This record gives sequence, C-alpha cells and structure tokens, in this order.
Amino acid sequence: MIRRTAPISAVTALIVLGLLILNSGLFVKLAGVAYHILRGGSPDVEIFRRLGYNCLWYGALAVIVLLFFKSKDSFTRSDRSVDRLVLISTVFVVLAICAHGLICMKSAVIEGERYWWLVDDEMISMRYARNQTNGMGLVWNPGERVEGYSNFLWTMYMALIHLLPLPAAKTSLVVLITNVFIIIATIPVIAKVTRLLGGGTFETACVLVGFVLNLDVTTCTLDGFEAVPIMFLTIYTIYLIIKGMKDSRLRLSTFFLISLISLLRADGIVISLFLYGLALTLYNDRRKILIYSLISLVLPVLFLIFRLVYYGDILPNTAYLKVINWNGRLVAGLLFIKGIISHYLFLLVLVVLYTIKSRRAEVVYLTLTIFIYLGYIICVGGDNFYNNRFLLPFIPLLLIFGIRGVGTMKISSYWLPLLIALLFLTLPMQTAYTVSRPTKPEGVNIGNIEIGLIIKKNTPVDCTVADYWAGSVFYFSERRGVDLLGKVDPIISRMPPASDGRLPGHNKFDYDYSLTMKRPDLVVANFALPVDGEEMRACMDGDGAFTGRLYFHDQFQKQYLNNPVDIGTWRTIFIRADSPLASARDRWKGLEESR
Repeated sequence: MIRRTAPISAVTALIVLGLLILNSGLFVKLAGVAYHILRGGSPDVEIFRRLGYNCLWYGALAVIVLLFFKSKDSFTRSDRSVDRLVLISTVFVVLAICAHGLICMKSAVIEGERYWWLVDDEMISMRYARNQTNGMGLVWNPGERVEGYSNFLWTMYMALIHLLPLPAAKTSLVVLITNVFIIIATIPVIAKVTRLLGGGTFETACVLVGFVLNLDVTTCTLDGFEAVPIMFLTIYTIYLIIKGMKDSRLRLSTFFLISLISLLRADGIVISLFLYGLALTLYNDRRKILIYSLISLVLPVLFLIFRLVYYGDILPNTAYLKVINWNGRLVAGLLFIKGIISHYLFLLVLVVLYTIKSRRAEVVYLTLTIFIYLGYIICVGGDNFYNNRFLLPFIPLLLIFGIRGVGTMKISSYWLPLLIALLFLTLPMQTAYTVSRPTKPEGVNIGNIEIGLIIKKNTPVDCTVADYWAGSVFYFSERRGVDLLGKVDPIISRMPPASDGRLPGHNKFDYDYSLTMKRPDLVVANFALPVDGEEMRACMDGDGAFTGRLYFHDQFQKQYLNNPVDIGTWRTIFIRADSPLASARDRWKGLEESR
C-alpha cells in the first residue's frame, strides 16, 4: 500500500508546488533569490508563472496515469488497438497545433489579401526558387551566381511549387503544409523504431506525445525549415538499417535516402556519414555496405560538380560567412550548446543511462553520434536560430532512448509515470500554459512583407535595395538586392567579423563596400525614426552592431539619413540623395501621408 501511495503523494506535492508558485509571492521571492545566487541577475516573472502552470499540468497527467498503472508490465506491454488509438490521436494533435499556427501565427491579411510566410532565411531560398522557375537561373540577383542558400533539394522543391498557378501570397503555405505532412509521416516511423528497441505501448505513447508536443519540432515545422525532412529521413533510414539487420536484408535504396540528406542541407553530409557508419557497424558484410555507400554518394558528388561549374566554389557562400575568418566561433558554439543542454539535460542523462544499460551496438553507436554531432555544432559556431533546428534530426531518437531509459531503471514501477512527468517538465513542450497564451502573427515578418510590397509598387524594376533581411523584402519586392550581411555576397562572407557579435551570419558587414561601391537606391534600416542617438551608440557593439554602425556611417549620414520614407512599419526606408528616386519624393510623401 505504501508503494502505491508514495508516488501519488509525490505527484500531489508537484501539484501543490505549482499552486504555491502561482499564488505565493513569498515563494517567488525565495526562488528569485536562489536564481540570483545560482545564475546571477533577476529572472523574468513569466518563468515562474510558466513553471507553476506546468507543474499543475504534468502533475495532473501523472495522477491520471497512476490511476490506470498497475505494474511494470504496463510499461512494456503491447496492445495493438491502443497503438492505433495513440497514432490517430497524435496525428490529430499535430493537425490541431499546426492549423492554429498556420492561421494565427504564420499568416495575416495585408492589403486585403491573406499572406503566408516562412522564416526569413527560407524566404531567401524562395527567391532563388522563383528566379529558377522564371528562367533567370538558380540565383538571388539575375546575373550574379552566388550560392546564398545551403538547402539545394529543398530549394528545388520550392521551385516546383512556383510552377503552380499561385500568387506570391500563397506559395509559402504549400511549403508549410508539406512540413506538416512530413511530421505526420514521421509519427509511425518513430513508433516502429521504439518497437524495434523493445518499447511497449505505454513507452511508445510517451515518445509520441513528447514528439508532437515538442516546441522545437513545432517551430521548425511552421518556419518552413528543411530540418523537418532531414529529421524524417534520419529516423526513417535508422529504422531501415536496424530492421534490415534483424531481417538480414539491406537495400541499396536505403543508402540513396541517406545521400539525400546531404542535398537537403549542405552540412547534412555529416549526418549522412554517421548513418553510413551505422550500417558498417551493424552488418558483417562490410564490403557490400561500402559498395552501396559509394554508389549512393554519386548524387552528392554530382551536386558538388554542379556547384563548382555553376557557382565556381566548393562550399555554399553561407559556409564562408558563418565559419571562415571568425576567431570567436568556438565561444559562440559553446554558448549555443549550453542553451541546448539547458533544454534537454535530463533527457540526455536518461539517454546515457539507457545506453550504458542496454549495451546494444546500435544504441551505443547512435548515442556517440549524437554527442559527436553536438561537438560539430560547437565547431561551426552554433546557430542564429534558437529553435534547436540543428538538433531536430536527432530529437526523435533522444526521446526514444530517454523514455526507454526510464523503463529500464531499477525502481518501483509506480514511480515511472512521475519520472515521465518530470522529464516532460524539463523539456520545451506545448502545455496548457503555452496553448492558453494569446497568439498573434509575427509583426516583424508582416512588416517585411509590407516593405517588399511598398517597394514593388513605388519603384521602377531597375531599383536597387539594400537590407539586412535578405528574404521577404526581396521576395515580395522583386528588386535587385544588396545583402548588407553577406549571405549572398561572396566579398562580405570572406571578410573577418566587423564586430564582436556572436550571432553566426550577423557579424560581417562593410558599409564602405555596400553603400559607397554598390550605391543602392534604397536602404532599409533596422530602426524606425525618430531614434535616440545614445540608443544607437549602444547598438554599435555585440550582436546588433550592424544597426548602430549603419546609423553613424559617413556614407549613410551624407547620402541616406536625410531622405527617410515613413512607411508605418517597424523599419524605415531611406532614399539615396543622388538616386533618381530622390527626385520623385512626392510619390513617397503621398505614401507617408496615407499612413
């Protein structure tokens, strides 16, 4: 009886803790003092509010599970009818979450029409895709062959979308829906891998719930990242390799799927090599594996030849921008990994415990792969996105190993639901708290689309625009661009950093080159007038140094600053004083007055 009631008491304590956090000012003050001692500074009150609601949420779920949890066999037992129910339920959860996000967060009515968008980096690929479809070539600016994307296969898929009779307002929606269906296709694969490793119905359900409610999975899906199809191919090929080992069958097609990962993203070749290594580790006929691997590598080799011939370079331009000539890369990478670990620490610990206990060759190899891959992320300086898209390909595997780790622990079976609840409490997950928060479209992306449409309506086709954001503004304006941060500029990408910023791809810029030599007609600044000079001086260092440095640059002050166009968005357009557009100020003034 004590064994049965002790977990319920612990779960009740979790619920009481949530109530204390939400209703006790003294508790929050004490927690704030502890936070200050351990980490320094003052925590955001919202952190405690989220923690309180999540304690209530997971505590309640653990109570429900405990009411039906009878023995440890319940954790590993299989029930096909329940399996089907779990699969169907998780699919509906994905559809509900993504439908809400597509309408409420990733679209807005602009000038009487509903627009959808992707994260700005993916909108760069969309511009390449449309130019390819329109016969201009796989370029950002017509006539300039620079590989400013790193996701060839995803960009080519976007090019196919642009063959459809869709307006620019709707093309991104097709990409987003594609990602949603890929997530749905990933669900049964995750269930099959869990089964292959000995997981039962309850474990499979926990893994799938952890997957479909994971905020990193949802965010990457709704941002339109190619990390989503990479994740699918990674877990699917892992399934084919492990199942093939059990059945003593391995097909050549599996290796071609592995090679596609390197075409979806340039550094996906690292994941591909890991997967080739997995097959070599598990199969005795290594000669056959090597032959299959070499045959499948024909695809990335052919693309490398294409890159050398078409762009005249061995790496995409973004690789030079984010990795080359940057001495602070390792520090930035360590700080980025610190963020990943803070989100997944408990899960990583459980993964290690499961690896030690299972001693299965495939589990040991894949766990080592994950940690080596984290080291690779450090070496390239981390990422400028905080949705852990680089980790996304391995999140399903981490969840499978972590939940399996809980199941193999030598503790009373009645404590297992509580451990699962505590695990979910430490992960970035959708909960009653996150769902209940008011959602609204992303103002930054709406503003960038509005800027692009304004420029398209009010400028001639030969107008040149300079901006930091190389995606939506240029996709919707269809004007020649000057990328101030060098994503599609081979000169800036090879420069050393111009600031001490630690955000990859945001610390290289040269306004003497971009403004004086290229002489863009318009500059879209990262601020809206009026501005405070002292605030601008404070922005001359760190991750946002490119904003302050632009404001105080001699060429910007002389040629652009005195010719602003107030467009009513979060940023301001400036016209070059000696540009032909400067003589047409009346047209812009009419726009200012209407806004």
